[in-house]
Amino acid sequence: MKLVLDASSAINLLNADTLDVLIEHNECKLHFGYFVLQEITAYKPQKQKFEQLPRRWRAISADTINGDLFLEMLNQYSLGKGETECLTVAIQEEEFVIAIDDRKARKITKELIGDGRVTGSIGLLRMLASDGSVTPEYAFERYQCMKDLGGFLPDLEPGYFDPPL
Repeated sequence: MKLVLDASSAINLLNADTLDVLIEHNECKLHFGYFVLQEITAYKPQKQKFEQLPRRWRAISADTINGDLFLEMLNQYSLGKGETECLTVAIQEEEFVIAIDDRKARKITKELIGDGRVTGSIGLLRMLASDGSVTPEYAFERYQCMKDLGGFLPDLEPGYFDPPL
């Protein structure tokens, strides 16, 4: 899966020490845009954590993003630059899935590209738990860590990441 992460999801996963697990996942090809990288590395502790991650991710080149479409989306939806960057990439290239945690941005993104191509940090934790990359207990612990560190995420029950019966 080609995955473009917005800063909200990336920071939640980074704060919970789980972004490295996702980067190492064989089925995921992670991509970060310029504005998202700027947001992630704006604060020294996050920057240091991010720089220590395995370099198995790709930076999205600015020249691959349609500038007119980016500006149109930015003006029309009043999202942040990083969210708009992710949305523009996904509109341009249908194989991308967007990971985004911001409620307003998720709603707009789902309307524009479809529910099946939008996930967030919780969905990514669920994917990692369902394929055995992490245990359901570890996924829930990492989710709790995200919330404890200020992630605006919904309340979940402890069994949320357990495999379906």
